[in-house]
Amino acid sequence: MKKKAEEINIEEITQRAHIAKGSFYTHFKRKEDVISEVALLEYDVVKDFAFKSSDNIYEQISAYLK
Repeated sequence: MKKKAEEINIEEITQRAHIAKGSFYTHFKRKEDVISEVALLEYDVVKDFAFKSSDNIYEQISAYLK
């Protein structure tokens, strides 16, 4: 079952990632910082995918998301 970001707590994140809470706080101040980092990484993946093809940008993003 998927949860909304506001329903997930730090303990769930650290358990799923198999890291200690202290390690989490060494790198992030709050869970929203993790979400921002993941979004930036995903943006880079989409951007790289889009520039490797000669197709229309909307078709490229659609294909990636599928």
